[in-house]
Amino acid sequence: VDAQDLKQQFDQEIEIMAKCKHENLVELLGFSSDGAQPCLVYEYMPNGSLLDRLACLDGTPPISWNTRCEIAQGTANGINFLHDNNHIHRDIKR
Repeated sequence: VDAQDLKQQFDQEIEIMAKCKHENLVELLGFSSDGAQPCLVYEYMPNGSLLDRLACLDGTPPISWNTRCEIAQGTANGINFLHDNNHIHRDIKR
């Protein structure tokens, strides 16, 4: 992947996420393409990443199975929203 391809992917991510508003998608708040390190700024998630919560990092309590099922359903709803709008997410985070 060359620099031009990375720039195109970055611009495409901005364009898609700026249009995609859904309760199960993290909101893109802004971006910077100045300098050598482009940056996307997403909304703050006060409980950390899902991976951190599943691993009970930083002393967080375990997530109940009911909550895990709700998270899975919300994730599926978010992906379905993207697919319904002709977007395929290739980098889903845990």
